[in-house]
Amino acid sequence: MAKRGTTATAHVILALVICGVWAACAQNTKLGQDVFLDVVVSNRFFRDAAARPTLSIRTREAVNLDCLVYDAGNRLIAHRTGGATTDRFTLALEHLPPVSKGIYLFALVASDQAHKRVGMYPQSPGGGEIIKVRESGLDAEKRLITYVLPRAACVRVRAGFREGLYLQPVISGEAQPAGKHTVAWDGTGQGGLFTNLYQHPSVQVSILAVSLPVSVLVGEDPAHWLPDGQVTPEAKALPAHLAELTSTPWETADEEKQPSFLIAADYSLKLETKDEPATRTVEIQADCVSVNRSRLFNKRFELMLFLDTTFLAEDEHSQLPFSYRMSTRGLAPGRHILTANVIDSDGIVGTVSKELLISHP
Repeated sequence: MAKRGTTATAHVILALVICGVWAACAQNTKLGQDVFLDVVVSNRFFRDAAARPTLSIRTREAVNLDCLVYDAGNRLIAHRTGGATTDRFTLALEHLPPVSKGIYLFALVASDQAHKRVGMYPQSPGGGEIIKVRESGLDAEKRLITYVLPRAACVRVRAGFREGLYLQPVISGEAQPAGKHTVAWDGTGQGGLFTNLYQHPSVQVSILAVSLPVSVLVGEDPAHWLPDGQVTPEAKALPAHLAELTSTPWETADEEKQPSFLIAADYSLKLETKDEPATRTVEIQADCVSVNRSRLFNKRFELMLFLDTTFLAEDEHSQLPFSYRMSTRGLAPGRHILTANVIDSDGIVGTVSKELLISHP
């Protein structure tokens, strides 16, 4: 049987623990984890200065507000302040610098008069979920691809063949609003090596859509996008109370890591052939370009070869470079198209095609 003094001590300890939990909860509330009551984004998808994105913000108490804007690579590119201390803000984000594919991310920081941080928005931006696109189609007469997005998403549209090879994307990783979309496609692929694909009985278009975070903004005019690989200069030095936020607070700034809602670019491949008419063979070598080798070689991947649209060979546990000797006996002399596909364990694709001229002695 426990002694009365021991039981009393246990009750005191339990009470202290409960008080500590309450105090921690009160402290969290004081720090303002829910200081942001409403954040409403107008013109999330914008095309020009007349339709610039605007944030309407209500806070639980009067605060100072800072808005930090990043590119999709987690680099800080702009800093705006909300002006006077208040609990209601309207912040028009004008003159944002161009970024890759027009994709921006914003973060809001609330602080008190002493510049002590009392809240951030968003705590977690979300995004990165696969969205099922149930309504899509090909219009051969109008030469259009159509589809309906149930939610705003990062989208990749790729042509290919049922149970066959993958072709280069028609659209590669663009952020688009919810609703119906039409994309002009002339029915060609692989830089024009494939033509009149609308007439091919096995042609299909696959659409990958990944949900966007709540803090995304999208400039829709490609004329103001940066070319691939070019980076917007970073914003000027931040005030001391924001100094550690030079990269997005919810992502690690890492060149090898990208936000979960972005669709990874295709691997860049190269394909070399050597025709040997005397033996009626072609030596084929497929490889990954040097800039993509480390990214691909960190994954398991398989490689497939196709001649025209017919499966030729595969290596399910591939190493690159991959070599294959193909017999040309039975092939009609003339123009053929050789295609290599790689697919990694995450479903990221690389594709390259090359014209092959078959001649017989």
